[in-house]
Amino acid sequence: MTRIARKGPILTLVATAALGIGVFSANLAQDGPTAAPQPPAASVGSSTVKPTPPPTPVAPAVPAPAPFPAKAAFHANIPTRNGTLTVDIKVDATKATAYACDNQGIEEWLSGTAVDGVVSMTSSDGTSRLNGRHQANDFIEGNLSIGNKNWDYTAFEVKGSNV
Repeated sequence: MTRIARKGPILTLVATAALGIGVFSANLAQDGPTAAPQPPAASVGSSTVKPTPPPTPVAPAVPAPAPFPAKAAFHANIPTRNGTLTVDIKVDATKATAYACDNQGIEEWLSGTAVDGVVSMTSSDGTSRLNGRHQANDFIEGNLSIGNKNWDYTAFEVKGSNV
């Protein structure tokens, strides 16, 4: 009985190794080398028809930003690892201000412009930026960067606010 107990772990290791080698071999057989594509055979005779090049890919059209109302306020909640980063944006004619806060150490004021449906703001020390495009259905999509952190956001218009 002690002979079997001693050989038990060794037999288990050998069986596991054999199973591993079998699985590895099966994967190699399925992912075997593929043949390189062969060039088309040359045709007999001459032809003046040249092959047409493939069509050039066209980038999807980005809708033009919608103009801002004279005064508007927008709000976004950005999920983060530690909670939620709240962003409030105010537009007054061509001026824009924003406040970002997560109640855990991030607190930033930004100011800049709101021209032709685009907001562009920076913090006073230049370490933070907020950019966005106003969409026709009353929201701003953009990006906020504070220090080395970066978030995409969607800020919805706050209806009835006294900006």
